Amino acid sequence: MRVTENTALGAACLVGLALSLRQDQGELNALWQTGRTFEPVVEAEERVERRRTWKRAIERSYDWDRPDQGWGEWSALSILL
Repeated sequence: MRVTENTALGAACLVGLALSLRQDQGELNALWQTGRTFEPVVEAEERVERRRTWKRAIERSYDWDRPDQGWGEWSALSILL
């Protein structure tokens, strides 16, 4: 069986352990097969720049719904309502 969604596989493995369908993590490891390995194709400098840009975007998202940051009376909840 080939699985491409590892999040679901991980959840299923944990359920198997919790219900004693599998003995231990070693048994799960024995079932694991690597299908493909992905290697980065972006140059290191560009990767660093992209990460810096991403981190700036994350930092800008902090406290975005605070009234003292230019949103006035708006909040995240009031925008959705």
